[in-house]
Order: sequence, then structure tokens, then C-alpha cells
Amino acid sequence: MASASTALAPPAATVTSRGVSHALVRAVSALVYVAGLEFVYRTRIAPVFGYLKFDYRTPTTTAFVVSTVAVVVLAAALPRRLRRPSDLILWALFIVVVAPSITVPQYTSVLDPGQAVLVSSTVALSFLGVVFGVRGRTLEIVPTVQASTTSFWATLLVITGAVYLYVAVKIGLNPQFVSLAEVYDVRSDYKAQLVDAPLLAYLVPWQGNVINPIFVAKGIYSRRPLVLAVGLAGQLLLYSVNGYKTLLFSTPAMVALSLLFRRRQTSSGQSLLVGAIALTATAALLDRIFNTITPTSLFVRRFLVFPGFLTAVYVKVFTELPQTHLTQSAWLSFGDYPYNVAPGQVVGGAFFQRPGTNANANLFADGFMNFGYLGILGAGVALVVVLRVIDSASRGLPVVLSGLLFFMSAITLANSGILTTTLTHGLGLAVVMACCMPRTGWSIEERRQSRSYPATSVAASRSQP
Repeated sequence: MASASTALAPPAATVTSRGVSHALVRAVSALVYVAGLEFVYRTRIAPVFGYLKFDYRTPTTTAFVVSTVAVVVLAAALPRRLRRPSDLILWALFIVVVAPSITVPQYTSVLDPGQAVLVSSTVALSFLGVVFGVRGRTLEIVPTVQASTTSFWATLLVITGAVYLYVAVKIGLNPQFVSLAEVYDVRSDYKAQLVDAPLLAYLVPWQGNVINPIFVAKGIYSRRPLVLAVGLAGQLLLYSVNGYKTLLFSTPAMVALSLLFRRRQTSSGQSLLVGAIALTATAALLDRIFNTITPTSLFVRRFLVFPGFLTAVYVKVFTELPQTHLTQSAWLSFGDYPYNVAPGQVVGGAFFQRPGTNANANLFADGFMNFGYLGILGAGVALVVVLRVIDSASRGLPVVLSGLLFFMSAITLANSGILTTTLTHGLGLAVVMACCMPRTGWSIEERRQSRSYPATSVAASRSQP
């Protein structure tokens, strides 16, 4: 006699047809997204920002076919549901880095058409390997310590206080809102102060990318406004210190991300893609209504188009100049670095003719800078390892918490390589935090249960299906 679960299971053909239809919807949504980027680039960005070499050319037939097929295949292969932090990171990277790196080089003149197709194909192949490389069950790669709730939050508060005290002593704290027109002056002053206080280059990103998001996650998930305010105020305070717009825009991004999981434990990855489409359309619409270019420049050009544009730029620059072969890192070096300025400044001077401009690029551009096309593939292999470690460290945590924990540090992969992101931008610290986080007591429901039941009963209830 068939078991109840077998009897109630849908036919295999039904499950397969649903999977195909969901994959088709993801593919169509991805095509709408990249078509929207191309339209906004051609009609709004290229005419205004041509002086920054944002020009437009009509893609060749080969380029159009290859980029379209690549986007469709990758979108269909991405996970439908966001069940683990790696799922969220894959979707975020696809939207911000991968899809732009596949399509933008085809309609700019940075590379010749043949080289642009080769770059896009290599990025697509590398990312497809990442998507399949993280599938399957979560591996127990790193141990989880699971500190007590009291010790974890006490430690976090001590660290937070120490970071803000160090910032106040070294460069001062002047809580005020910095307008977008002033951020470059603030950022320039902050970089100059790093000479006398080099620890700020690590402490500020760690606080903004890892620790403050933990407060935000706790405040939202357990409905504690004061804890949420600590996290959000901390982001605005750090923004007033260094002028990095990522910290400013992270506030609505983290709130929006938490809303995806408000009523369920998992959410659709396609929701992120729909959000990117809405962001692109809204920016273009606002520009048209108010006769400006600011929303498109901030949210489309800088956030969505620029990573793909810089992929092409890095390929051009480091095809003509010596590649770095991982010699630029202060932590891991395999020889003599061939330049006297940072890689981003090399690109800023060589391509944009603006010495001192720091054109930092994404993990695939960083991979090409180090080892050419093999470096792009190698970046994918390294990303698989990082995502596997992230999933392992997050075992037992609600996905909304682990997602918020890793979102900020992972999104910096759009502007830096994997090694820099892990050590400088807090991805490694986020892994440590995930390993030590208590696995219970986060939600308001658990707090209510803990008043009537022992903690062991609450932990056991979380493991039930």
C-alpha cells in the first residue's frame, strides 16, 4: 500500500512542467531586464555621459545572439527559491555583475565585437559553473559554535562601541547628512585620513557591512524598533564619515530584502529581478518627468551598468598592460607588483585619462586583471568555495537573517575581487559571525514561546518540518 506522502505527491510530469514554466518566466524576466538596461543606456546614458566614454554602438548579430542565449540560460539555471544565503548572493550577482558584464560590452566600443563576445561568453561560463557548483545539500565545512544569546549580543555591543570610539578619536564623528553632491569631498578627506589610521580601512567596512546589518536583521525579524534604529543610525553615521553611497542605499535595500521574507521562510529569486526592472524604469521615468539625469546616473549607470562596463574596460587595459598575477595584495603576494599605484588607479589613468581616479571593478574583472581569461574562470571556482563556506556557516539560521548578514559584504563583489572582499570588506568576518550566532531567539514567536517553554523545546521545534 502506498504511503500517504506518496499518494499525495503530484505526478512527476506535473512537477517537471511546473519547473520548466518557472524557468521560462525567469528567462523572460531576465530578457526584459537587460533590454531595459540597453534602452536606458542608449537613450539616456550614452548621450549625456559620452565624455566618460559611455558611447553606444549597435551590437552585431553574433553578439546579440550569444548575449541573449547566455542571459536566458543563466536565468533559467538560477534557483527559483531563496532557501540559503548562496541563493540570494547568486541572484544579486546575476543582476548587478553578470548580466551587465554579458550585455554591456556588446553595445560599447571599449572592445572590438569579437573580443566583447569572448569576454561575455567566459563570464557566462564561469557563472554557470558557480550556479551548478553550489547545488545540492549544504556541506558541513566549518563548525558552528552557537554562542549564547547574552554573550553574543554583549560581544557585538562591545565591538560596536569600540569601533565608534576609535573612529571618534582618530578622525572625529560629526553626525550629519551628507548630500550626494558632497560625497566625493567627504570620501577624499576620509582616504587621506587612512594614512594615519590604517585600521579604519578594515573596521569601518566590517561595522557597515556585517555588524550593523545584524542589528537591522534582529530589529526587523524580532520586531524591536530600538535595535533596528541602532543598525540604521550606524549606517548613516558611517556614511557621514566616509561618503560611500553603498552605506546610504543599503538602508532601503535591507528593509526591502526583509520584506521579501515577511510572510514566509523563503521567497522567489525572481522578486529581486522584478525589483531591478522596477528600479530601472522608475529612474528613467523620474528623469523624464523632472527633466534630470540624476536618478538614472545613480541607480542605473553607477549601480547596474558600470560593473559590466568596467569588465570590458579591465579586459582592454590589462590586455595592453602587464597583468598583476595576485601581486597587488598585502596579504597574499606571488611576486613584484608591476605598478606604483593601486589597480583601480591604473585603470583610471590608462583608460579614463584621470590619474587618481580609483576605478575598482568586480570579481570577474579582477580575475582578468590577474590571469586573463583563466582568471575569470578562476574567480568562479573561488566563488563556489566561498558560497559553500557561507552556506555551511549559516546552517540553522533563518534565511532572512543569513541573507542580511552576507548581503552587504557580498554585494561588494561588484566592486572588488574575492580576496579583497573576504579580508577587507567583511565577508570573512560575516562567516565567523554566522558560525557564532545563536540559532534561536530571533523571531517574536520564539520569544513568546520561551516565556512558557524551555529553550531546548524552542530549538527542537525549529527542526520540525
